[in-house]
Amino acid sequence: MEKKLGRIESSNLEDISILQEKTLRLHEIFMLIVVLFCIVYTGVDIWLKQYLQAVITFSTIFFTGISFLLYKQKKYFVSKVWNMLILTFIIQVLVIQTGIDSYVFIYFIPLLMGNLFIFQGKEAKAGYVILTIDAILMVNSMLFLNDITPLPKMTEELAAIDGFMNLVGVSVICIAETFFIVKVTDGIHRKLVLRTRALNIKNEQLMSTLYTRDRMMAVLSHDLRSPVASLDSAAALLQTEEIDKEMEKAILGQFKVRTSGLLDLIDKLLLWTRTQTNNIEYVEREILLSEMEGVVKNICSLSTSDKNIQYQVNFGASVNSKILGDMDMLDTIFRNLISNATKYSRENGEVQITAQQTPQGWCFRVIDFGVGMSQDFLTKMNSGEVLSTRGTKNEVGHGLGLQLVNDFLNKHSSHLMVSTLEGKGSEFYFYLKAA
Repeated sequence: MEKKLGRIESSNLEDISILQEKTLRLHEIFMLIVVLFCIVYTGVDIWLKQYLQAVITFSTIFFTGISFLLYKQKKYFVSKVWNMLILTFIIQVLVIQTGIDSYVFIYFIPLLMGNLFIFQGKEAKAGYVILTIDAILMVNSMLFLNDITPLPKMTEELAAIDGFMNLVGVSVICIAETFFIVKVTDGIHRKLVLRTRALNIKNEQLMSTLYTRDRMMAVLSHDLRSPVASLDSAAALLQTEEIDKEMEKAILGQFKVRTSGLLDLIDKLLLWTRTQTNNIEYVEREILLSEMEGVVKNICSLSTSDKNIQYQVNFGASVNSKILGDMDMLDTIFRNLISNATKYSRENGEVQITAQQTPQGWCFRVIDFGVGMSQDFLTKMNSGEVLSTRGTKNEVGHGLGLQLVNDFLNKHSSHLMVSTLEGKGSEFYFYLKAA
């Protein structure tokens, strides 16, 4: 019978609220309990030779079937009202047919429970009306019904057996109702928690998207417009016929510097946007420290700067030492930190990149001896604010490089730390796990 009744199809529940889902599931279970109970007690009544009571009890299955058909046609409210009113009517008929000695009137108790839990939300008023009717009929059956109409008297032996069986039956129904009410409520609660978590995740994704948009707009409006405007002015100047070859060469040189800067900014914007939308997968592997050192030296050799910066790379480790990390991300991390150190170094300055094994893992440091940072600037940087600053030779700094470094280090379960002194230089360092 449970298989026939089935569960509410998930597709049908998409447009049903959590509260409605709960009441429908309980109504479905309540119909199942009634059917199973009537099958068992029809047999009990036949065994006790109470054939009329058996017929009335068995007829309940037919009326419950009508309720189930209404339910399958998605006439949920009509199905509930029909079922509860029919059960109320049948219990009252059984009381009149058997008398109060049989204790049939106590079947109103599980019916009262059912009305409280099956009718909720907008349907609560109907539930309270039927509940009130049931309560009045139960009290009337106990106290006044015998005065209204003569009730049959059962033999003492049959009354004892029938009363005991009905007490057991009501207890079973109440226990079953309570069990399923708790089970369904718990299931709905878990589903509600999962939905809440899903909504929280979507909300975080939305906030991240909005945050990314605002950050991009801040960078685009400040750091992208200015060089494009310069390029536009230079292009207009080149269109005139009054410039000599030397001036043209100088302008084209500036074109190259500006376009290189723009490409770098656009690349960083695209990469940073991908990190904010979790479109970059962290792929961890064992990396030889000597391999990492080679990558860093290559970055330094390709660094474009006319400030004559000297790069000192000293990892000082055995050739077999290993770290755990994503090589592509680490390449980006070192590239941005070295670029940042170069930008804020003075002419003929020095940038040191070192590695040292510590109890916390391998500590990597990028040190410059340039202009350093003020405490106010450091506080703003640590808060994630976009900071657009100029280097020692007026190089544009848009703040995205350090944001990328922080995002990638977070994926390594690490974070960027800074030690700086204004006018003396800065030291950026982080830890990676040893393999």
